[in-house]
Amino acid sequence: MEKMQIVYDYLNKKGWVVLDDLEEQVELLTSGISNENYLITATEIYGEAQYVFRVNHASPFGLEDHADYEYTVLLALRRSGVTPRPFYSDCATAGDLGQGALLMEYIPGRQLDAANEYELAARVLAAVHSQPVDDRLIVRKSPSDDDNDLVMSHGAPCASDFIVGEEGDRAWLVDWENCTVASRYADLGFFLAHASLDANASQLFIESYVEATGIEADIADVFSRAMRAKKAAANGKESKA
Repeated sequence: MEKMQIVYDYLNKKGWVVLDDLEEQVELLTSGISNENYLITATEIYGEAQYVFRVNHASPFGLEDHADYEYTVLLALRRSGVTPRPFYSDCATAGDLGQGALLMEYIPGRQLDAANEYELAARVLAAVHSQPVDDRLIVRKSPSDDDNDLVMSHGAPCASDFIVGEEGDRAWLVDWENCTVASRYADLGFFLAHASLDANASQLFIESYVEATGIEADIADVFSRAMRAKKAAANGKESKA
């Protein structure tokens, strides 16, 4: 059976949404080794609604219930205002779909322009890192981490993971499959390593982040630690090339 039909039948059987037109209501957004993402357009009592239906095929942590794990992540971050709202997850009855499935909010918009909108990205990361740490999540702590620096970490925030709204003054962070409890500098360093910002822009990124988080920290120290994390992330990027 064609995968789109499987998705259509599964959603109707689960009752997560009610669909009556496969061609109009189920659209493949992205497909990769770990996940497939579908745009679901449903008619609700209040009008048309759109969702992302995410099918999991592999876990970066070796989990058999990774869709449930990602649901837990999004549930923990629901008050941040910068992440998709999760609605349902299922790893027990996914069947032909894969290892699990997750239905979440669809956020329309465009990809972040990292070279010019890095301060917007800084505010989004600050909102995420300001959320209470959820003790159900995997902890990744290196010997150099300070316990006070452990936050809800996205794990791999690059421009394609930020969605900017139509007005250009608000953004969201998506693709939470790599989230753990880790050092804030892991996210800051990863973003800097992939954004290709010059020294001045990198400094402004860190200043915006510190201001948005409200943490009491020396900006020079935060910048220095972020630069070390950037170097580590860049080395990892090169080793995978």
